[in-house]
Amino acid sequence: MLKVTQDQIVALYIGRLIQEKGIVEMIRAFARASDQRCVLAIVGSGNQAERAMYAARGLGIADRIRILPNQSYSDTPKIYAAADVVIAPSLPTPYWEEQFGMVLIEAMASGKALVTTDSGAIPQVVKDAALLATPYDQESLTSHIRHLLGDADARRDLGNRAREFASTTYGIEVIAPRLADCYRKVMDVRDA
Repeated sequence: MLKVTQDQIVALYIGRLIQEKGIVEMIRAFARASDQRCVLAIVGSGNQAERAMYAARGLGIADRIRILPNQSYSDTPKIYAAADVVIAPSLPTPYWEEQFGMVLIEAMASGKALVTTDSGAIPQVVKDAALLATPYDQESLTSHIRHLLGDADARRDLGNRAREFASTTYGIEVIAPRLADCYRKVMDVRDA
């Protein structure tokens, strides 16, 4: 699926390829933070796909970028399993900020080291189970990516912390009773 070898380190982005997600900025950071052993898999589609490959060619890393549009959601666990690091940037704008991102929860539940952005609801969703880059700060994003790509122990430790956090915060045993309680309250208000 990702067409990588065992000795390659895989950074993964899953999501819409839109400007607000900072796709081109992520590619620039990856280019500065990685070496020939590293591959960036970009899973998703959107109006920034062509621009992303243009940036990768300009940075001389097109051979290390894999864009995989139209993947089945049922393949998501296999895609996460193939990754070493998940990168989920977000760029707030005057009309948009990131909300509750399923990719964040999926990455953490998969036990993957996660780099994301201190934007919108992201800090509340990930707490200390991810590295938070400053929005629009290329060096901040580059530094976090470089750290995780270059340190297998840091990837493992952050991934373990992320899995534990996701399990105790977003696991079905935790969420199902909360959701049921919320529905009961809504129904009680409606019936009153």
